[in-house]
Amino acid sequence: MRVSNGQGINLNFNEFNIGLDSQSSSSDLVFLSHAHTDHIVRRPRCPVLSNELTAELARHRVGAEFELIKSCPDVELVDSGHVIGGTSLIARSNGETFLYTGDFCPHDRFFLKGLRPVECDTLVI
Repeated sequence: MRVSNGQGINLNFNEFNIGLDSQSSSSDLVFLSHAHTDHIVRRPRCPVLSNELTAELARHRVGAEFELIKSCPDVELVDSGHVIGGTSLIARSNGETFLYTGDFCPHDRFFLKGLRPVECDTLVI
């Protein structure tokens, strides 16, 4: 696993490149953590890793068109606690654990589950 920061934050992982809330044209797919407009991908028909709720909110908010990918090998999406539908990304490979979260809240609030502590080798916020 390797993290780079050029046109946004990218995770080189298992032979492909995941843009992390990134507009980068070099990514194979983009992880969309939540549907705030500063995180929404605007690359037409770009494959997006997200949950269905966040994807639907993003489509509604900005008319984004993308292919939704709900899962990826060795990647887990967990509640971030920030907003409805918000998730963080955990990637595991070769004994390493990587955690990316856009915005988060560690506390349970109303109907939102807070981000639970994750033991990881690399944390990107």
